Amino acid sequence: MNEEKTKNIELITGNPKKAIVKLAYPMFFTLFLMMIYNFVDSIWVVGLGPEA
Repeated sequence: MNEEKTKNIELITGNPKKAIVKLAYPMFFTLFLMMIYNFVDSIWVVGLGPEA
């Protein structure tokens, strides 16, 4: 448990570029999922046609 805490503290206090990249992965993943959702939603809406 202490080793995990030490590793997390080293991430924050160490190289800032490495920390930013590692902490940004969840944001990249979330934005990618949102992009896919919007793309699929757009295709679905186009498929409804003008009568909708």
